[in-house]
Amino acid sequence: MRAALANTRAGMAAILLCLAVTSTPARAQTTPLAPAAPPPAPATGAASSILFDLDTGSVFAMKSAEATRPPASLTKILTGLVVLQQLPVDELVTIVDADVQTYGTRVGVVPGETFSVEQLLEGLLMASGNDVALALARAAGQGDASRFVQMMNDEAARLGATATRVTNASGLDHPSHRTSARDLAIFTRQAMANPVFARIVATKRSSITHKNGKVQEIANHNKLLTRYPQATGIKTGWTETAGHCLAASATRDGRRLAIVVLGDNSADMYRDSENLLSYGFANYAYLSTHPVGSVNPPKRSPPAATRSTQSGGGDEVAGEDAEPRVAKRPSATSHGGSPVSPWWLFAALPVAVILRRRQVVRRRARRRDARRAAAGLDPVRQLARMTRGTQLK
Repeated sequence: MRAALANTRAGMAAILLCLAVTSTPARAQTTPLAPAAPPPAPATGAASSILFDLDTGSVFAMKSAEATRPPASLTKILTGLVVLQQLPVDELVTIVDADVQTYGTRVGVVPGETFSVEQLLEGLLMASGNDVALALARAAGQGDASRFVQMMNDEAARLGATATRVTNASGLDHPSHRTSARDLAIFTRQAMANPVFARIVATKRSSITHKNGKVQEIANHNKLLTRYPQATGIKTGWTETAGHCLAASATRDGRRLAIVVLGDNSADMYRDSENLLSYGFANYAYLSTHPVGSVNPPKRSPPAATRSTQSGGGDEVAGEDAEPRVAKRPSATSHGGSPVSPWWLFAALPVAVILRRRQVVRRRARRRDARRAAAGLDPVRQLARMTRGTQLK
């Protein structure tokens, strides 16, 4: 009897414990407050502008970024990008007469002089030399600068820069030589991923040695490198038609941002650029989660032979740029990352405890009856014997 009472008390204690657990309110999860929306991006004197993340390609702010405009020497960003795809940096290029038959900004190379591709790229990206642009275009185009220009247009199309059509490697004005701030942002992001390109546009000063022994200093035209402490590049441009143009990048706290401004005829294009970059860094937490666009190139469609048949759909493809299809399992966590306990588990637990206690009690009763039967103490048999004894009397 005492054992049964003890078991009953233990069962009730377990039931009360389960009820206490299920009735205890969950601790409130503290969700960090979302950053408040910042004010609009600072106004600039540019006809077109765009602010974007170099690492993710997310666009934070833009102004007429899709409008086609002459890019001036910002064309050389695409020139340098394609040159680095076609030529090793240590390859030697000899200057010819056709290379110096140009106008505008020139480094001053002389026919017969030989320079490495890397040296010519410094003259192209730092000093914005139109003469070295022709030399590089000819070398990368296998002797034909027009072939190289077609390579530039092909690369622009591959990257999804649909507003771009170039007619020369220098950026000289031409009615058909057009692009947009967004397309230039695409070129900027791709080019800055190349370590050689990124190092050159961040360099403030370099030099080349002419065949007569004269050492010529190559100074970077990008004044933002000295005005803005976090600046890391990249290219300036100007023509009378295009106006002042700038692509600039900066790094702060591990975050890399860049801007492109076209046709900025304000009093200070660099001040406008600094304001845009500072706005991006100051409001990064909000802007990075609320992008207004992207400058990532489109994913290329794989050959038809590699189309996936697993999903049964005709629109999904499996290729080198396709994301692997992974079946998603139901999440076992809430949005805050804390485990979610199924409600039915707590509801069923008390019932399971009661049923288990009943099984234990019945099993013990059967064992007790078996022991009594073995010892001749079975209650039924005892009652039968007593009944027979009474009848005999």
